[in-house]
Amino acid sequence: MSEQELKRIESHLIAARQIGLLKMNETSMQSQGKLFGMDAFSWVYPNIDVLNSTLNSFPFEVLWIGNKTEIELVLNESNVLDSRIRTKVFYNDSTELENALKLIPELVFKPGIILFTSTDSDTEHNIQLFNNYLSLVQLK
Repeated sequence: MSEQELKRIESHLIAARQIGLLKMNETSMQSQGKLFGMDAFSWVYPNIDVLNSTLNSFPFEVLWIGNKTEIELVLNESNVLDSRIRTKVFYNDSTELENALKLIPELVFKPGIILFTSTDSDTEHNIQLFNNYLSLVQLK
C-alpha cells in the first residue's frame, strides 16, 4: 500500500470514529426508574437536536436539572415549548449540583419526569453525584 492510500484509510477511520462518538451521544439517555413517584432519566453530553425532540415527546411535564448553558441553548435555539419544562434547576459546579439535588423533594409534581443532564468538564463527577443521590433516596 502506498503512503497516500494509508493516509486516506486513516482519515476514513478518524471520520468513522467521530461519527460513532456523535451517535453514542444521541442514544445515551438512561432511565433511572422512579424518584419520588416521577420517572427519572439522566443524559450526559446530550445532542441538542435529539434532546429537543425527546423533550417534545415526553408525555408529562419535566423537572430539568442541568447546566445553565445547555438549558438556555435548548430553550433559545429550538422549538421546545417552554410549557414542556415545568421547572428548571441550573447548576454551574458540583456544589450547586448538590444543593439542586436537595431541592428535588420540594419540586416534585405528578405525573412528571425528572431529567438530569450534564455537558461540562465535571460531567463524570456530576453523574456520580446524581447516581449516589438516586441510590440514597430510592432505598428509602
